[in-house]
Amino acid sequence: MKIAILGATGQSGLLATRIALEQGHSVRAIVRNVDKMTDKHNNLDVVKANIFSVDELAEAMKDCQAVVSCLGAHSILWQKTTLYSSTIPIIVDAMRRSSVKRLIVMSSWGSGSDSNNPGPILLEWIYKPLVIRGVLADMFIMEEWIRDNCADLVYTVVRPPGLGGDKASGKELVVIPDAYHCKGFTSYMPRYDVAKFIIDCLNDNSWNNQMVAISIK
Repeated sequence: MKIAILGATGQSGLLATRIALEQGHSVRAIVRNVDKMTDKHNNLDVVKANIFSVDELAEAMKDCQAVVSCLGAHSILWQKTTLYSSTIPIIVDAMRRSSVKRLIVMSSWGSGSDSNNPGPILLEWIYKPLVIRGVLADMFIMEEWIRDNCADLVYTVVRPPGLGGDKASGKELVVIPDAYHCKGFTSYMPRYDVAKFIIDCLNDNSWNNQMVAISIK
């Protein structure tokens, strides 16, 4: 499968790129700066494109069968971001122009709230209101846009907890559909495990058209 990966030079996107290549996929890394992608592989194609340009993205996505978005905004206290909500309509428009049907998007624990199932105290009372409020709020807008506007696509939204190193944990994965966190499980997991789950979703229909929270046991 040929996969277009957005955010391929970021920490999670680079791991997703490497894992996809290890699994035998072809990867088209869509980046702002091609010089930042230092990995080399016969099945890796690095393309420069503006994520705010539907024409450039559509051209970059040609001949791909799936799009993986690992775009990330830096979280600064109290700062608002619109990266997720402003780019998702452009990404989806580009996918439709290029006849790409499969979309996997990386989001986060706590993107939304469930009064009947609140998240961990640290997330709900410290990180969410004080540290990453702007990022999570915009992720929620993105998720709702996907839910309301992507019935013609096969999408999966992945909500991981706090992210750490680039080595596999070797632990069993926990996946909970329609949840904003995984109650009773760790609120920290390696980026590698998240990236691998994202790529594994390409060959597993279990999480099609779902938004899932993930963690490890």
